[in-house]
Amino acid sequence: MSKSEESLLNVVNGAGFLFQLRVVRVIQDSANFHGWKLIGIEHRWQNSESGQGGFIDIVIENAESTRIAIECKRIAEEGSWVFLVPKPKNEHLSQTKQAQILWTIATKVERKTLAGWDNVGILPASYESSFCLPVLEKGGKDDLLLERMADTLLPSVENLANQELQIGPIMYPETPFTYIPVIVTNAKLQMCFFDTGDISLSGKLGTGKTQFLELPYIRFRKGLSTTMQSSRKQMNLKDINTEAERTMFVVNVDHLIQFLENFTFTSLGTNSDPWTRALLTMKYSDPLVELAKRIQVSNKP
Repeated sequence: MSKSEESLLNVVNGAGFLFQLRVVRVIQDSANFHGWKLIGIEHRWQNSESGQGGFIDIVIENAESTRIAIECKRIAEEGSWVFLVPKPKNEHLSQTKQAQILWTIATKVERKTLAGWDNVGILPASYESSFCLPVLEKGGKDDLLLERMADTLLPSVENLANQELQIGPIMYPETPFTYIPVIVTNAKLQMCFFDTGDISLSGKLGTGKTQFLELPYIRFRKGLSTTMQSSRKQMNLKDINTEAERTMFVVNVDHLIQFLENFTFTSLGTNSDPWTRALLTMKYSDPLVELAKRIQVSNKP
């Protein structure tokens, strides 16, 4: 290889597109195992109101009308993301099935559409954190902050849902569509588990006061900015804070197929899914429905 070709190869290898294309190939080659189908690569999105736009690296779907928007993040050097997980009071370390994700549904009447970010049960269960620290030997940490990625990934997911509201759900009335933001990375995912009572007043943890565990995937959940809101009514500031939370899944690329194979919705023990509750609420609050119910009652002998 000539020096000029080697120089060009260094440029190619220095970009993140190869990692993205490799993730696509991994998903396609294992489709028979996990059942997810590739919708597109570099899917264009544009918010006409804010002017924000860009490309979703990878979009995949399954037979249950779930879409996953994947942001591929390659770390050029050996690096990790460290997730802080404070130990709950009087509780053992445990994984969660909860996730605050986006859903949409179209009604049969007047082709109305409903949407919201709400808490649902999703497997595989994983640990959950609201604090993430990128760890690299060199600089460049700002572009690895998950909050910065969320500023683009979450609006892109909402735009993806809006695009499909124009064409998809109308063809499948009262079928819920769900949208999952996922970051796939080659970085190691490390969980730092500790008791907040062991933090000194100078804001440090002493040696032997923490437990580190490498994870295949984790939920990153906190109050992140989106346009669409929860379908639940907020009664106080605590509700506002909780309902503003959004979940992004962070998956190490070596465990992506495992994550996709095991992905499924599961019950959280509530009466119904948020889209079912919203649909029933809309139906029973519809003036025509209320009028029909009153007429039915008045006609009874």
